[in-house]
Formats: sequence, C-alpha cells, structure tokens
Amino acid sequence: MSCAFLLRSLHTRTINTPSPARSFYTHRIEKPANQLRLDDGSILTLRKAPSPLAKNIVAGADADATASAVLDALTSSNQSSKHTAANAPIVLPPRLRRAYPQRSILTEAQIHECRQLRESDPDTWTVSQLAKRYNTFPGFILSIAPCPAERKAFLREQREREFERLPISKKVTAIDRMRRKMLW
Repeated sequence: MSCAFLLRSLHTRTINTPSPARSFYTHRIEKPANQLRLDDGSILTLRKAPSPLAKNIVAGADADATASAVLDALTSSNQSSKHTAANAPIVLPPRLRRAYPQRSILTEAQIHECRQLRESDPDTWTVSQLAKRYNTFPGFILSIAPCPAERKAFLREQREREFERLPISKKVTAIDRMRRKMLW
C-alpha cells in the first residue's frame, strides 16, 4: 500500500459524532413544546399535562382542582396580567422526612422529678425513656440527670467482661480503634 492511498482514505473518512441537538443531558427532553416569551425576556416552556399518578402526589389538597388551576393559569390567553403564573397555587411534593415533633420545655418541678427518677432506678428510667416521658431531647436529659456513679461502674465492668470474652483478633481491632481515636 502506498502512502498516498492511506492519506486519501484518511481525508475521505467521515467521523460519526453525535448531533449537537441531542446529548447525554438532553436526550429525554421532548422536542415539540409550546414556548411562551414572558415580559422579562425569559421563556416559559409549556409541556403536556402530568399523568394521573403525578396528580395523586399532591398532599392535603384536591389534586384535580389544583392541577387544573395551575394548567389554566399557565395556558390562559389573557396576557394582560404580568403575574399570571405567580397567582397560581404552589404545589409542593410530599416531605421526604417526617417533621420533628414540637419539644416541650421542662419546668423546675419536672426537672427535679426527672433527676429523682434517674437516681432511684437508672435501669428502668434510661435517658430515652425519660426523653419520651417528658417529650424532650435525650441530650437535655443527659445534661440535667447524668448517670449515677454506681451505674457507671456497673456498665464499665460489664464492658470489660464482654471485652475479655472476645477472640484475640477482635481485641486487637478494638485496641487499634481506641489508639486511632486517641490521635484525633
């Protein structure tokens, strides 16, 4: 093969490249969409109505009425109002996490009772049990009613007994973890 043949074949070969209209980020965008230029110069793209499944996502409101009100506000032919879409009701998706309950502030009498319960029977009245009873945070219970000294000693002895029952490999791992934690 001659060098000229190779050069000619390289110049005539076409390289397949993706079209600029479709890329990784735009492959799911629907092409036929109505666009409306707003007064501020931005473009509002009107897409087809959401599926009935998407309408059921709206929590605490009439889904059909809310969705139709939003669509009517967006597609209305009355262009005299500048804020047509701003007057539409806001439809938010459901919460991903449940809302935290409102915590109560303890009175002096409740704090005193909490300390007495914790001191009298720390096995029954744990931090989590007291936090549930008084509807407050466990950290607050720890700050007002710390663990009694004899309970701390019992828990320390229990941890030592559990450590002695571990195989040597797990003991080495636990000691290494403690050494790393001391370096923090």
